[in-house]
Amino acid sequence: MPRVLVVEDERHIRLLITSTLRQRGYEVTEAKNGLEALHLLHNDTHFDLIISDIRMPQMDGIRFLEASKQHAPDVPVIILSAYADQGTEALEKGADFYIQKPFATPNLVNLVREVAPAS
Repeated sequence: MPRVLVVEDERHIRLLITSTLRQRGYEVTEAKNGLEALHLLHNDTHFDLIISDIRMPQMDGIRFLEASKQHAPDVPVIILSAYADQGTEALEKGADFYIQKPFATPNLVNLVREVAPAS
């Protein structure tokens, strides 16, 4: 079962992503911000995919992205943002994919399936 780390400060979006992926056979770990997610990565780098927002309190998605690539460089990262310029910056700093908010859930699911296929 592929393991996904979802990093999103907006509870309703985090729950939407989490429940959608769990229904499709993914094991999902949630974090409310980059700092919490980084702590999880320090303790467990065995994720198959990271999905992260950019604008979050305590540690934003760009700083988390940079730190996550140091701890788990081979784990693909999908960045979510309502701001195209931040999505471009994230891609320049090592994100593998960028999806603009608001996003269509089927589009996110299709990308997740491509990057980390469920069995």
